[in-house]
Amino acid sequence: MHFANRNSFALYPRREVCLIAPRPLMQTTDDVQELLAHTIEDGMVVRWVRLPPPEVAYFKSLIESHQGLAFVLAPRRPAHQAPTNLSAVAVVSTPAQKTELDELLVDLREELALHLDDVA
Repeated sequence: MHFANRNSFALYPRREVCLIAPRPLMQTTDDVQELLAHTIEDGMVVRWVRLPPPEVAYFKSLIESHQGLAFVLAPRRPAHQAPTNLSAVAVVSTPAQKTELDELLVDLREELALHLDDVA
């Protein structure tokens, strides 16, 4: 068993720290639509899902916990727009994982009261 002490730092070389500029926050649905247009041009698969707003964070964590399967884009609602019962989010994946993503979305349909726009 190895316990850290002041001499253990010699065993583990320092790692270079890479500073990455923060991404600009996507404020509107138009920003997300523009990003998705480029994503589709690049051959990625996009699935639109509508679900209750309180479930968005949970849904995002479920999808992104499947390492490398997909990522979720959830645009902010414009301040002038009245709240609705459902939030629209985009789920983006690779063509090779399209079937696995669709199966996961169908499985989550009942649990989260999802409305799947383009999944059989």
